[in-house]
Amino acid sequence: MPFDPLDPTLTSFTLKNVVFTGSHQGNAGVSGTYMDISGAKNTIFDGIRVSLSGQAGFDASKGTGGGFFVFHEGGADFQILNSEFNAAGYSGSFIILYVSDSFVASNRFIG
Repeated sequence: MPFDPLDPTLTSFTLKNVVFTGSHQGNAGVSGTYMDISGAKNTIFDGIRVSLSGQAGFDASKGTGGGFFVFHEGGADFQILNSEFNAAGYSGSFIILYVSDSFVASNRFIG
């Protein structure tokens, strides 16, 4: 189903001081993405730490491997602040497409 900007799937959500650890082999069907929050509005990631292993072998054509930690398409007001991403094995920590009012500040990227 295509994204409907008038009916977001996630609104006014804050993820603060959360640590993601362990192994992740990718999510088949969404190009290996760990978290797809497309269409979200008023979303803040603040002080999160991501250190996942097992993402090697990313292949977008097969939907296997690491992909992205966060995929966000559409929506508005998305912020990633004071966070750390160990992106080893991912094609990237996050991808933001067609999101108005995006703000990314004071983050650390490793790998």
